[in-house]
Amino acid sequence: MKTIVNEKEAEHKESMLDFLAREGARKMLAEALEEEVTMYLERRRYERAKNLEKGYRNGSRERKVQVLGAGLKLSVPQVDGGEFESSILRPYQRRTEGVEELFRRLYLEGLSSRDFEPALRALIGDGATLSASTILRLAGKFQSDLATFNRRDLSRTRYAYVWADGVYLKAGLEKENTALLVLVGVNAKGTKELIALMEGYRESRDSWKEIWRGVEERGMPAPLLVIGDGIGGLWEAVAAVYPTAKDQRCWKHKMRNVVDKVPKAKQDEVLNRLRVAYQAERREEAENHLALLAEDLEVRYPSAAACVRKDHDALLRYFDFPKEHWVHLKTSNPIESVFAGVRLRTRVVRRFQKSRTGVAFVYKIIERLAQFWKPIEKPELVMGLFVEREKLEAAA
Repeated sequence: MKTIVNEKEAEHKESMLDFLAREGARKMLAEALEEEVTMYLERRRYERAKNLEKGYRNGSRERKVQVLGAGLKLSVPQVDGGEFESSILRPYQRRTEGVEELFRRLYLEGLSSRDFEPALRALIGDGATLSASTILRLAGKFQSDLATFNRRDLSRTRYAYVWADGVYLKAGLEKENTALLVLVGVNAKGTKELIALMEGYRESRDSWKEIWRGVEERGMPAPLLVIGDGIGGLWEAVAAVYPTAKDQRCWKHKMRNVVDKVPKAKQDEVLNRLRVAYQAERREEAENHLALLAEDLEVRYPSAAACVRKDHDALLRYFDFPKEHWVHLKTSNPIESVFAGVRLRTRVVRRFQKSRTGVAFVYKIIERLAQFWKPIEKPELVMGLFVEREKLEAAA
């Protein structure tokens, strides 16, 4: 023990507790590797061989292995003349699964690949291989996870509400025309789930149809309501794949589009009148506010008036659903809020090597953030919506 203390005092790089923990881990692992060889050969060191066909000990060689909290130098026993392979330490293995998972988690939390080496060198030792290419190779598991996610069966999951939106990230998804198409749904328990994520071209009809057709082919029943902005390609695709789903236009996008069509001096007034309609408690009240606004804008700002009247019924579709859910249904904010967190984490990654790597990376970030998603208000009301729908279908 005194020798260890003297050795530690000479280093002055870590606490005694950390040093002893690392030395203990190294010794335990060395003993486990030695015992594994003993069990395979059916004899301890210096004992006579009972089965020469299994081989014999042939010294050891030094290997460096990264484990959580330390980089260990091990003396690994060697076996010649047989087919022995350690189940504890694989050939050429340089780090444990725990270290790789730590790398992936920190990558998702926003630590860029070039920051790993200075940030983690002290944690796992000076001999660690932490190049940017190494970290990006570890992210290959993200693509595998995304592929599994995109193959899962959806036939047993019903979604009352689905938000659909196309998001543009300034983080390297190859082309400026490339968007991430996203579907987030509310299941029968009232909780939110990521349904689908794919790369699309400028939210075109064909791209939207591909993502909707993909979930339909995996068995997803038609949702009760789809919430999105005014992109025509989205609604054409929904109508083609799920014609029974009702449509709800996003108020946030509608307000922005109307305000952009009037002079700056008029924008606050128009926005306030739109908010009055937005906050109306009854459909008739909201309809009257929108009709009066369109009438007042008609003479001087006909394009703004036309924008107010456009998709009028779809803008007020939320009145067909429980009042407790209106706050969730009026906008596509659930997707916008998700991608606020995504943008924080992709900001450090200026360029993905391949677009599919970028999509997989975003998927893993959303998977991480989804752990903190809150259910909608009065989630118990969702099941009643499905019961009501089944009654209507039976009556028809």
